[in-house]
Amino acid sequence: MEDLRLVVVEDEPLFRDLLVGAIVSRIPGTTVVGSFATGEECLAAMPNIEADGLPTQNERVECEPGWARGHECSPRKQNEVHVKSTKATVKVIAAFVGLAFVATISVGPVSVQADTSRAGAPFVQQIGTYDYLAGPNYQGLLPIKEISESADIGLGTFNNLDGEMVVLDGTVYRVGTDGVPKKVSTKRLTPFMQVVDFDPKASMRVAPNTACSALPEIVDTLVKSTQGIVSVKLSGVFYDLELRSVPAQLVPFPSLMDAVGSQVKFPLGRINATLVGFRQGPDAKGLGAPGLHLHGLSKSKASGGHVLSCVTGPRVLLEVQQTSGASVHMPHD
Repeated sequence: MEDLRLVVVEDEPLFRDLLVGAIVSRIPGTTVVGSFATGEECLAAMPNIEADGLPTQNERVECEPGWARGHECSPRKQNEVHVKSTKATVKVIAAFVGLAFVATISVGPVSVQADTSRAGAPFVQQIGTYDYLAGPNYQGLLPIKEISESADIGLGTFNNLDGEMVVLDGTVYRVGTDGVPKKVSTKRLTPFMQVVDFDPKASMRVAPNTACSALPEIVDTLVKSTQGIVSVKLSGVFYDLELRSVPAQLVPFPSLMDAVGSQVKFPLGRINATLVGFRQGPDAKGLGAPGLHLHGLSKSKASGGHVLSCVTGPRVLLEVQQTSGASVHMPHD
């Protein structure tokens, strides 16, 4: 498939950078040939613009390569990009069919979404991105209710990095530095959160004494792919489980590495627990934490947090679901 050449037009620098850096430019076979605050700037800089599409909020574009202002053209079956009004949905459809991973960005009422070859697989719904969090940007973007109501499992953090978020069976828990999970109001803000409507398509019993560090390869083998985002759930008795949480951070925010340096660890030893999260492939770089990212709760709901390490006990069940990509929600005035 030929490269898809895009021009991005977005007046908010944060969202423009997100589109270019964390979404569009990370999809294989896509080249961003221009990035502008307004359509006027775009046309002034590129009067003879030649791009397959112009993702923007304010104009309707359905074009073959060679689009220019005032030029009407019909959808192109293999490279269709169409944009409607400010509150419409922006879709990049056929151009990405067959790719291992497709990202969707939702900026307030506006979103960019692509079909993939994984018919019927859900999109991960998320607020913010790992790249945004690592900025460092810990200020909450949206209330967790924006995406939590239809979610089964997930993870994240809270405004100012104030604790670890665990979503299990549709309930959102916050684990502070005391290590105790507490149900939270869905009105709370989050700078980063990932959830999914979990319907596992493959499962297996993990061999006893398997370390957490070996799980990514096992997940990849189970889904027969190293790409995209895979939702993951592990449940059973663990011989050695260590979790952590991070205290709230103050402005000016320290780097993510420095913030994590203030973590409080919870060595739980042998315990019955459920771990949930996502395996991000290299083509999903920037959307979630690299590799396998897990948060967990003890069966009693007395302990929880971000998973630092684990060793599986007897009959730990691993369930996985390959997703179609991610839908990223961001605020927009």
